[in-house]
Amino acid sequence: MPAAGHLEGPAGLRVEAVQLGDVDVVHACTYHPDVRTGQASFLSTCDGRLVAHYRDIGEGAELVDLTDLHGPGEAAEGAC
Repeated sequence: MPAAGHLEGPAGLRVEAVQLGDVDVVHACTYHPDVRTGQASFLSTCDGRLVAHYRDIGEGAELVDLTDLHGPGEAAEGAC
């Protein structure tokens, strides 16, 4: 699953844009039965554990508070 980029959040949250490979489709089908190899998807994990696959960031906003996300290595707003 080659990474196209990712954002990080609190408590080990990571949201990553991915292009689905054959193995990834097996997991993504749990959320969207009609996904296909090669499609773009967003993958959310928490401390390395799969949380969800979603097709667009709007769908992800239902699961994740997007205001909590920041780029890798960037301090979150309000961090000391």
